[in-house]
Amino acid sequence: MDTDFPNNIYSHTFHSNICKFIIMSNINKEIEAFYKQIEDPENYTDGRWWHLFTSWWGIALEIKWDDSFYDGMVIKRKESVEREIKDFIMLRASEDESSLTNMMKTWTPLTKGNHKEIFPDSKPEDSTSHQHLSKEDYKSFFKNMESDNYTPDKWTKTEKLVVKSKSMRKFKKDYIDKHGFDKNISTIYDILKKEHQISNDEVYKILNPPSNYFFEALINKVNYSYNNPKSNRYKDGIILEEAKNNKGEKIFLVREK
Repeated sequence: MDTDFPNNIYSHTFHSNICKFIIMSNINKEIEAFYKQIEDPENYTDGRWWHLFTSWWGIALEIKWDDSFYDGMVIKRKESVEREIKDFIMLRASEDESSLTNMMKTWTPLTKGNHKEIFPDSKPEDSTSHQHLSKEDYKSFFKNMESDNYTPDKWTKTEKLVVKSKSMRKFKKDYIDKHGFDKNISTIYDILKKEHQISNDEVYKILNPPSNYFFEALINKVNYSYNNPKSNRYKDGIILEEAKNNKGEKIFLVREK
């Protein structure tokens, strides 16, 4: 029986698995370092700006101003990110005001009053426009939104209708379910149950979403499950909220009201 190490299939498989483990460990370390950097409140680089802006934009797209519980929850998250953006712009200006881009100078918080100005294509849909949208229209839009580089200036006329559609939330939920973007969300719940808090960085690593757009959707799902009285996970007197730890890092905290 040939037992030469290089030709031993079991040894070869073990060696291959070790290599894969080392590669994945290095990738995870790089991801962790990257997100620690872009979440650092003292970081005023372009990378952090785009991280904050795309997060804010993804949240803003969810808002319908319909006075629903879900809408109110998303608006609170919008306000949280807007505070971070304001702090970023102030910090960058204090270091080098000339480094502020035109987008940074003209950025303004989203309100119900200026929504149509910021989103000029967000007029209420007519009674039939959404009826012409197919499942493929929604699927195509969400597929494109798996990339943070797919910004609104690249949207087609049909995709703008998708964003305005009253059915968008349902189709997005179905897309997330089908593609398993929320497959690790139970891990978030387990950590919150045991530790009562979890860092934003850790949430991102666990969920590993394809883009900020879907990360925000998953965060909304977690928030909704804890804070909506109609949710099975809801407990009277207990809320989940965003906070900062003693290092200034963003965390999600379970606490009594």
